[in-house]
Amino acid sequence: VTKRPLGIRDDPRGLPPYPPLPFGGQPLLDAFGYVLISYLRPQVKGLLRQYYPTVPDNADDKLAVSIGRDGSDPGAPNVIASGQKLPPQRPLNELLCTEDGFPGPVLVPQGALDPLTGPERSQSRAKLLASLRSDVTVRLLDAGHCPHDEVPHLVAQEIVSWWPNVA
Repeated sequence: VTKRPLGIRDDPRGLPPYPPLPFGGQPLLDAFGYVLISYLRPQVKGLLRQYYPTVPDNADDKLAVSIGRDGSDPGAPNVIASGQKLPPQRPLNELLCTEDGFPGPVLVPQGALDPLTGPERSQSRAKLLASLRSDVTVRLLDAGHCPHDEVPHLVAQEIVSWWPNVA
């Protein structure tokens, strides 16, 4: 028996549940999500091609249709709006370097040409991640924001070469 709704867990950092918005509440968040999705949906194909700078053809119609379909889900605006309700993200150094963080080896296949954050920030993030622990392995790939989609063969090669060393 529980005294609170199922699915709600205490934040491990001791943060309280999110406070309600001072005005508008959930209806305003849902409206924001709906407007944002409505604005982005017709641009999905073009945006994907921008985010895949080395192999833009991997941003094909099938992927664009799949993302558009997911954006048409009745709950999609709430998912977009949820970002306003979540507690602050834990910084990567906390996730990877503390006793309650993930202690195992990590492979980060990072797109060096990420147009979403910018190549300079993408590459500086890669250096930061690599400096956190000796078993955090970062591989800068000639790719954009989603290297696992844009250059899956390179990501697979990195996994294959990394795995025997950490298994």
